[in-house]
Amino acid sequence: MSAQTLAKSFKKARRAVAVVAVLALLVALLPALPALAAPALTVSPSTVNTDDSSSFNLSLTGLNTPADKINASNITVTFPNGFSIPTSSTVQVTATSGGSPYVFQASVTGSSNVATIAVPDKSVPGTVSDLTISGLQATAPSTAATGNVAVALADGTSATAAITVQTPPQGVTNVTINSLSPVAAGQAVAVTGSISPSLGGKTVAVAIKDSNGIPVVSGNVTTVAGAFEFDVSAGTLTRVGSYTVTATCDGVSATQQTLQVNSASASKLVFTAAPTAPLLKGQAGDFTVQAQDQYGNAATDSLTAYLTAVDGSGKAAGYFTNSSGSTVSSVTVSGSASFKFTPTVAGSVTVTAAASGLTSATQTVSVPAAPASATLSLTPVLTSGGSPVAGTDITATLTTDVAADQNYTVTVGGTWSDGTPMTLPTVTLPAGKNSVSFTINTTSVAAAGKALTVTASFRPSGASSDITASASIGPFAAATGVVPSSVSLNLVPAATDASGNALPGSPITATLTTDVAADKDYTVNVEVTSSMASWAGSGIDASASGLTWNGASSKYTGSVTLPKGQKSVSFVITTTSSASGTLTVTVSFTPTGAATPISDNKPINFATAAEGPAFSRALLPGWNVISVPVKLSKSLPDLLGGADKFEAIYFFDTASNSYKLYSQMTTEQQYGQPMLGYLVKMKQAVMAQADYLRVPATQAVPPTLALKQGWNLVGPSASADANTLSDMLASVNGKYSSVINPQGLGNQATWQARTQAGVGDTDTVSNGDAYWVYMTADGTLAGLLTPPVQQ
Repeated sequence: MSAQTLAKSFKKARRAVAVVAVLALLVALLPALPALAAPALTVSPSTVNTDDSSSFNLSLTGLNTPADKINASNITVTFPNGFSIPTSSTVQVTATSGGSPYVFQASVTGSSNVATIAVPDKSVPGTVSDLTISGLQATAPSTAATGNVAVALADGTSATAAITVQTPPQGVTNVTINSLSPVAAGQAVAVTGSISPSLGGKTVAVAIKDSNGIPVVSGNVTTVAGAFEFDVSAGTLTRVGSYTVTATCDGVSATQQTLQVNSASASKLVFTAAPTAPLLKGQAGDFTVQAQDQYGNAATDSLTAYLTAVDGSGKAAGYFTNSSGSTVSSVTVSGSASFKFTPTVAGSVTVTAAASGLTSATQTVSVPAAPASATLSLTPVLTSGGSPVAGTDITATLTTDVAADQNYTVTVGGTWSDGTPMTLPTVTLPAGKNSVSFTINTTSVAAAGKALTVTASFRPSGASSDITASASIGPFAAATGVVPSSVSLNLVPAATDASGNALPGSPITATLTTDVAADKDYTVNVEVTSSMASWAGSGIDASASGLTWNGASSKYTGSVTLPKGQKSVSFVITTTSSASGTLTVTVSFTPTGAATPISDNKPINFATAAEGPAFSRALLPGWNVISVPVKLSKSLPDLLGGADKFEAIYFFDTASNSYKLYSQMTTEQQYGQPMLGYLVKMKQAVMAQADYLRVPATQAVPPTLALKQGWNLVGPSASADANTLSDMLASVNGKYSSVINPQGLGNQATWQARTQAGVGDTDTVSNGDAYWVYMTADGTLAGLLTPPVQQ
């Protein structure tokens, strides 16, 4: 080889080495590529029972299989030996390609433990990354085993997942509780039994329940070779009775057994019956003593109980008798025994029943002492110049030194200073009380200028003579100037005509006045008569006036109270629009000590029928509801008679669900917004009267009122031929549920409440009234009255 040739060869070798070096460097600089993950298979369920037929779901992940290896190809699923696949079935296949799932049905051909799934052509495009087979049917073998399920694709991709065949758990078929012997209260108990088949490790729930079915003790125990034992510790079952024992395992319950708990041996004596009220000396009281075990159960032991009764100093305080009346010092207790105790001394007595080895029964009995002395006091109800007033009552009080040991009948007698006797009723001094008060009634005729001596007497128990107490009072002063002797009556109508005659329907305030303040509360009789030809049932609103019609005497009657210390009292007589002629009111009552009543009467004349104001409503003292049908010629305060006639005006704001004061109202509401209900508190009776406000013809539109969902206080705007409740609410039909008439607040309607379904054409409403309406939705109430047009 020439030098030139050698040089060329060397250059080529150097170039080759350089190329290799560059390639190595490029490889080193390339990022590390992850290894492709092997496909993974999951199978569900992964555990089945022997011989069970199941529907399996198999999921292959981590695939990189071209679609042409899936479409029109077979997927082979192989179960462990012993599984069997139906010869023909279908499954649902979900193939994920490019992140999108493609779902299709595929037919399955089964042969022994192998399932061949034929995928239809053109089922999925691109490259498949995940594959799920749902609803593949297979039956497990008859013996338990473990193995693998394998899935293979047409391109040779495959994966396996473990599957287990298990023998199904054995179930309990029977539970038995062994019979139980009676036990004593508080004794430990062992509840034993068994289950079938004789399986170990099973949980048995045991409960012991009382006669009401309430568990007293319960818990769980575990079986050993099919047997179980539930232990109840001593001191748990302490009440005598029949208990029910239950046991349940795997949902199977045993036939219930009965456990009888009897009383333990007697440990104490207890009085189960004894007097609760004090016993008098010589009075027998009933006792019952019972033998009980330590838990309070009645014991069945037969024993002798020895009886003692001592006072505070330890001395004998009485004696005992049996049912036949014989005196005894002991009783035989077979469960229980009864006897009587009779105290012989007063004070606190301790009764004891004792038996050997047992805790004794004790009971304290109070034996009151009989009164030994008494005093009598006489207090006049009314005095004048320091002397009792003739005709007024005397309060007599008998007081004893100690509380009465029994009820005593006290004989009371009286003698006037001129020797005239006064017959007084007997009174009772109650047991446990050391005083009794009673009233002695005097008359001005018998008492004036005389003194009275009163004597009260009774005989205490165990005493041989009566206790007597006496006291004197008087001489009595005349009643003149001390109790009322005259009464006058004044009648003021709330509204009159120009001649001063009362307007029909106007409330009349009646005021009676006496010459001196009442010495006590007086019931004043009220009678109202009239010159009206047709008087019965008309002219007077009896209910509002508190009066009752008396047909026999053709008058209204009632009463009011003149309070003690007061010289006058007022009441209101409410008239109707049919009142006419002359109405006469009479008041009368009998003062203390007077033989005859004092009285006065006044007439009041009514205006003859004439066209009155368009709007008229009687308002009584106290709370009233009111509304106006259209705008009136007066503001609301003027309509009510001025600010001095009322205390407050409210309207109900549905939006805030609260009442608003007059100061919080809009100008329209303050003037009297048509159909808006108001609540007013009147200081006195007023006849609210006004004409309808005449408006321009272009404004003569019937009023409307916006109602909100909830409660609304509204009034009617009714015409003469449209004045029923159904007429009033026609514009909000279907939007309300209930209507309430606030009776006693001035409304003329007699119905009380209606639901929408119960609203009828016979339920009338009156202009000026106000009613509660519950709206289920917002609505607009339309009036049925057009305001008058200006001339």
